[in-house]
Amino acid sequence: MYDHNVKAGNQGDVIKHTALIAAASVLMAKVKDTFHYADTFAGYAYNPLKSDGEWRNGIGVSHDSGFTYESPTVKFWQELWECKFGLRGSVYPGSSLFMFKLCMGKGIAFKARLWDISPAVISQLVTFYDRNEVEIFTRPAKEVDFAGDKPDLLLIDPPDFMDVDFALALFGMVEHVILWLPIVCTNGVETEASLLAFQKCQKRGLPIISVNWHGEKNTRGCRLVFQLPVDASQAVISTAGNIANLMGWKIDCSV
Repeated sequence: MYDHNVKAGNQGDVIKHTALIAAASVLMAKVKDTFHYADTFAGYAYNPLKSDGEWRNGIGVSHDSGFTYESPTVKFWQELWECKFGLRGSVYPGSSLFMFKLCMGKGIAFKARLWDISPAVISQLVTFYDRNEVEIFTRPAKEVDFAGDKPDLLLIDPPDFMDVDFALALFGMVEHVILWLPIVCTNGVETEASLLAFQKCQKRGLPIISVNWHGEKNTRGCRLVFQLPVDASQAVISTAGNIANLMGWKIDCSV
């Protein structure tokens, strides 16, 4: 079974979480007192950074380089994981925890619905979150879950490409959505499944940011597919561009 502990803080998380915070920061400015977040593949609230983790190619590069981030969004992201004594042995937040802390920082109440099927993930989520604030589902999310209760922001980060059709269906049900997808290659060529997922998103006319990096055998980049207000979209594009430029990654936008 997929376990994000190994991948926590990698290149994909760098793009995903800074973009998520950028979008949420704009959306939170428009709510009165409570921000409703939903995550169909929630994962852990926090992840230990192990010696053999992929974080070395993501937040590890940022940490060791001493990058100075001008964006308040990116500074907030960095403050939640950076440790002056070194990253190994510390923890990296999951998506829901970034949202929880962002709400705390803005003085906004946090409400969330989180779905996951991993017993280890569920155990941590149940222990970590106040059940009056966070509803945790021990099953896959379904379209019916969004028929009535609409979150202010929905994150979809599926473990494989089989869930792309389900993800795109949710774009028709929820107003503000971010979908994260990997760019998977074999011998330097994008796989059929990865390319097909991209094409399905293109056909829907959704904005797409593609970020490409080097150094991994299979996952060579990631995509952000989103449905957001203009100001939130601009914040996502600006933040992703800033991160990609500092990290030396190639970025393409189709908006």
